[in-house]
Amino acid sequence: LAKISKLTFARPDREAFALLDLALYSLERGGATTAVLNAANEVAVAAYLSGEIKFGQITDCVCHTVYTMDRASEIHTLDGIFEADKEARNIAKAYLNI
Repeated sequence: LAKISKLTFARPDREAFALLDLALYSLERGGATTAVLNAANEVAVAAYLSGEIKFGQITDCVCHTVYTMDRASEIHTLDGIFEADKEARNIAKAYLNI
């Protein structure tokens, strides 16, 4: 950083980074919602990397999973977060038929 001496930032392109708004929504919802987003994203990205789905399906899968698990915002225990993660992975896999 010392060599760079200057950092500049621009507003993110929300169209190019479609899940950014969902990530912000998940932060606002709280609870285990961000864990659900992460779990669904991990499943979808792994499926993409293994050639099982197309790139555009990642966003669809993650959105579907987060909105399906809307009650995740009410989860505030570690055990609850682990259960939400497991459920989110199952929902994402079912959505992608994998």
